[in-house]
Formats: sequence, structure tokens, C-alpha cells
Amino acid sequence: MPDLYDATREVLLTILQIPSAAGREADLAAWVREHLAGLGLSVETDDCHERIGGNCGNLLVRIPGTVDAPAIFFNSHLDTVEP
Repeated sequence: MPDLYDATREVLLTILQIPSAAGREADLAAWVREHLAGLGLSVETDDCHERIGGNCGNLLVRIPGTVDAPAIFFNSHLDTVEP
């Protein structure tokens, strides 16, 4: 289990260093996209930023499951609030 803890900690420390104020989270989105692609996941981006004035769309990731298990939906924000 320590390997998972260390890996999770490294991801958190990395993303906390990437500026991602609301409307300007494209750099963080690019890092997340690359990281997830490195895990073998497919990442799509929608065009909502064109309608709301941001610099990147939502990242949409699907992790294949099994037929006999219920689906799980996760939602999160990339942006941060400036002090």
C-alpha cells in the first residue's frame, strides 16, 4: 500500500503547483490529460469553455467496468479560487 500512497501524494503535490484559477485551468487540464493517457485511459474534451469564457473544456474520461457491476460517476473541479 505505501506505493499507492506515495504515487497519490506525488500526483497531489504536482497538481497543487500548477496554477489553475477559474477560467485559466488549461495548463492543469493538459497535465491531467497527459497523466490519464499515460495510464491508458481515453480522455475527451468538450467545448463548454467557448460558451462560458474559460480557456479549456471539461475533461471526460470513461474507465471501462464490468457488465455485472453498477456504474459509478465522479465529478471534480480543476479550477481554484484565488485568495
